[in-house]
Amino acid sequence: MRLAQYDFHAVFEENAVLPEFKGSTFRGAFGWALKRVACPMGERDCRICLVRSRCIYPTVFEPTTNDAHGLAPHPYAIIPPTTRERAFRKGESFDFSLILFGSATEYLPYFIAAFERMGQSGIGRGEVRPRARFALQAVSYRGQRIYDARSPHVLQGTVPDELDLAQIPPAPARAVEVRWRTPVRLKADNHLAGKLPFDVLIRGTLRRVSSLFHAFGAGEPPLDYRGLAKRAASIITARDELEWIDHRRFSSRQEREMLLGGLTGSILYRGDLTEFTPLLTAAEVLRIGKQTTFGLGWMEYRVIE
Repeated sequence: MRLAQYDFHAVFEENAVLPEFKGSTFRGAFGWALKRVACPMGERDCRICLVRSRCIYPTVFEPTTNDAHGLAPHPYAIIPPTTRERAFRKGESFDFSLILFGSATEYLPYFIAAFERMGQSGIGRGEVRPRARFALQAVSYRGQRIYDARSPHVLQGTVPDELDLAQIPPAPARAVEVRWRTPVRLKADNHLAGKLPFDVLIRGTLRRVSSLFHAFGAGEPPLDYRGLAKRAASIITARDELEWIDHRRFSSRQEREMLLGGLTGSILYRGDLTEFTPLLTAAEVLRIGKQTTFGLGWMEYRVIE
């Protein structure tokens, strides 16, 4: 499956106040901006729009059903600024990233234009305007600058990565620490999990892999899904330093306040973990759980033993 992470570099044009968790702010403003950049039909309802099948906006933000897999996943994930600082001064720089999956990597110019439009409209709360404006300065890929606002064109020849689970070698492991950079929302028995035993983590990763590869790759990887989930249940939790935190956001589309709570912190697992390390590597890249488009589900792991 093709994927690429693009790193955006921006600077505030006025003083700004943002929430501690910035993913919901970025995602909401991004959706608004992309529709205005990509939509040729104004404010028409996407569900009845003549050009829906050829428009990038509904593909990204309003995916349709995906046969036996249910609703298709979104072909992107946002990595918001991770600082918990809320106040930013005029001229202060900040970075964020966008991960694109499958054919969405072909539409990078639309996403750049959307973030430029988002900057013109503003985000968070400003001092003079309702929202604080920012200027997109550059976009990088693999450390190479591929877009510069001073000469606005996207550098050609940037080749997305190819994620192939079969090409990720297992790493010998008897103890693995997983640390969550952003909160994770995983379900167990149809409820949001307040704990994270290893089999819940692996089941969530398998669901994410299956869904993304089916929608944007060459089909589901040939994995022993039931066997992996069953064997994951034998892995013990040796140290649990996770805590549940709640973030509130207001949904303009649903016209109500929503909670984006999740588990954050670190957890240590022990057992025969070798066969699971390729899945953990994939989870680092793909993000897992609910609301990955808001920046949730970002984990890192390291082998302790």
